[in-house]
Amino acid sequence: PEKRVTDERAGLARIDGPARKFVVLTQPRSGSTWLVKYSDGFARAAGVVTEGEVLHPDRIRKAAPRLLGYAPAAPLSVAELYVYLRGSYAELARGVGWHASSQRQRNNATAAAEAPPPRLVGAKIMHHQLPAPTPTHAAVTPGAAGTLGRVAVDPVLRFAQFHGVAVVQLYRENQLARYVSLLAIETQHLAYHGADGAPTSAANDAHAPVAVDAVKAWDFCHVHARQNLALAAYLGRRVPPAYLAVVPYEALLRPETATLFFDDLRAKVGLPRGGPYAPGPPPRPCRDRVSNWDALLAGPRPFNRTVWRRMCETEDRVVADAWRYGPAKEFYRGFDEPAPTPTRGLAKPAPNRGLAKKNKKSRQKRADAAPAGRAAPSTTPSTTTTAEAKGTSLLARDVLWRHGFFDGEFPLVIRQRGARRLTPLVSRAER
Repeated sequence: PEKRVTDERAGLARIDGPARKFVVLTQPRSGSTWLVKYSDGFARAAGVVTEGEVLHPDRIRKAAPRLLGYAPAAPLSVAELYVYLRGSYAELARGVGWHASSQRQRNNATAAAEAPPPRLVGAKIMHHQLPAPTPTHAAVTPGAAGTLGRVAVDPVLRFAQFHGVAVVQLYRENQLARYVSLLAIETQHLAYHGADGAPTSAANDAHAPVAVDAVKAWDFCHVHARQNLALAAYLGRRVPPAYLAVVPYEALLRPETATLFFDDLRAKVGLPRGGPYAPGPPPRPCRDRVSNWDALLAGPRPFNRTVWRRMCETEDRVVADAWRYGPAKEFYRGFDEPAPTPTRGLAKPAPNRGLAKKNKKSRQKRADAAPAGRAAPSTTPSTTTTAEAKGTSLLARDVLWRHGFFDGEFPLVIRQRGARRLTPLVSRAER
């Protein structure tokens, strides 16, 4: 009998080479092919080598015999997943993958020899390609309907923790345009990708108009928007902020927001800031892609009041507002209303000057009495917020509730009995 991989430690051993690593978690028709293979601000930077859907069944079938030594039975076990991912990233670190030279050379070996040494390597994983839950790795949203109730992301996060992999969540803000694209592919038998894996957004946008069912489209948009939000909250609680980037696809297409998000993304994965960046493929208005557009807006679901309708009619324009789209990555979806002002806390009482002076003297006495060789406690207040210190999510609960994206508790209740706890990628001194 052939020997199978059962030791998880084999896939957590160090990968040789100085290249930084990233993984993109995304949904179909969210611009991931353009981002990891064709974007000037990311994929075409010097030294970037990428792979497509690293956990696609066809890719596993072809690469597993080379990386594992045998053809595994689907799905991969956690130990097989670690070894498979480690081998995939090791090949990318040797330059075997998709990069600027391979877009001109079909011979991958020749392209790898001509390309500069890899300094950033990565791949993408669709939500539905994540491993199934196990007794030690719970689902993202246990017991909930949808894809995230049937998959676990913790094995991928544990692999990322051991290998220093930056996690990028790429989502599409305009879920209605995404639904129309998937509906056109299904009903008109269009290709998911063009020649050599090129994105088909421009080609598929030229399809014949399709009739959209308002109820099905509404349910799709809200379910998938909630799933993106739930995954962002989940990642925000488990991945240190320095290793996590949450990126809306449309923000990478518009000049007014591309610099902000590309620079943040490049900083998280170890690339220098650049810009200006070439815009992505321009979208086609939804009105030209949907045969019953007016009826859809006046139908049984209030699409007329949603941000998806506004984006469909403004070329997927996102609001370039620092409060909505700043470093905190506030998620703002749903009804197209002005951005609410952040909720302010209660007014603090006037400080007791005498008590403050007394406390200051007490701190000074303790500092003077500190033993030699031991650092005195700092009297300067820390500027690190509680959320930054714990690596928690920075999502604003009042904003999400106001726009109807959670009907229950926030954050989502995540049950992980017996699950392994991920150690943040920070040193003891930084903690």
